[in-house]
Amino acid sequence: MFWIKKCADPSTLIAIRPYKHARGLDPAKDFLRTIRGVYSFEIWFEDKAKIRMCSSEPEIELRKRITSFYPSAEINKPDKDFIEDEEYCDEEYCVMKATLRRDYSFPLRSDIDEDPFNALLTAMIGHKAIYQVLFTPAPQQWMSKAVKVAEEFMKGKVVGWLEPKIVQSPVERELAKQIISRASQPAFVVEVRIAVFGENSNINNFEPFFNLFYNPVADQGFKLVTPRNQKAELERMKERCMTISRFGRKDILTVDELSNLVHIPGEELRVREVEWTFARRDLKPLF
Repeated sequence: MFWIKKCADPSTLIAIRPYKHARGLDPAKDFLRTIRGVYSFEIWFEDKAKIRMCSSEPEIELRKRITSFYPSAEINKPDKDFIEDEEYCDEEYCVMKATLRRDYSFPLRSDIDEDPFNALLTAMIGHKAIYQVLFTPAPQQWMSKAVKVAEEFMKGKVVGWLEPKIVQSPVERELAKQIISRASQPAFVVEVRIAVFGENSNINNFEPFFNLFYNPVADQGFKLVTPRNQKAELERMKERCMTISRFGRKDILTVDELSNLVHIPGEELRVREVEWTFARRDLKPLF
């Protein structure tokens, strides 16, 4: 088989209410380093943004992980398994996938000044939409390929005919440095999807969010692709399934890159339309 199908278990789906005054981005990298199975991180937007997550691990393990790194968050069982029920077949919708422009050896921009979810949720306001990131740890051999790419840039290029010499540009040196640094991090195979429902299902609103991750040194970023079979793609979202090519192209992100796409939001988020909790769950009463 040329494809491997990996799925998170929708029956483990939990609803997470973030604590408004906690840090959101800081714990994300440590949380991701503990991941072992297949996870689905989701933001459902109707009137407010709602955080959902499920995994291939038992639900109790998922709850423990969230509580360990986001102790102030409130965790409950949601009242439905997907943003849309079976009636979505009769409603207009558009599903989009965000994939890497270049081979995964080239890094995305990860040093972003603010929470990227400010741009994502701003694009969601006024729509019924779901943002979904499926991810699972990448095989270790991804690092060796990245290192080989970096070594090629470090060699430079031969310039001249009568008196040839090896020249390495500052951009090539910087790119090689970024690739080597990136190869030292844990990494994940990912699939990123967004579905927008209703007559005004305009996917273009989400381009500013994905443009945040463009790295001009590596010319790496996300491109937005609209799958031909929209119904099948939406069904994969509902099943929380990702298809990984055995020999072909994969989208692999490091823990630094993925943490910008997957984290429980907190005080860094300026958007008001979020299903927050304002009571800290980790504080015990004095009496």
